Amino acid sequence: MFEYEHEYRLILVENATADEAVRGIALEWDPEKWVDSIRIHPEADEAFVEAVVHVVEQYAPALKGAIQLSAMVGKPPI
Repeated sequence: MFEYEHEYRLILVENATADEAVRGIALEWDPEKWVDSIRIHPEADEAFVEAVVHVVEQYAPALKGAIQLSAMVGKPPI
């Protein structure tokens, strides 16, 4: 992790059945409370960007303005 990055990922599966592993497990979590920004890989195609925007509009509409291309296309600021 670079010093300027602040990224968190969480995956927790306890005693999941085979059916749950296929469909996924519901997680009660409010992204509008915890997410500051949504960064998309600078080389992502337009279809991927549209998919991200659609999902954000559906599940966390207040975060639509937080979507932007990653600045990782350039050199790290160190």
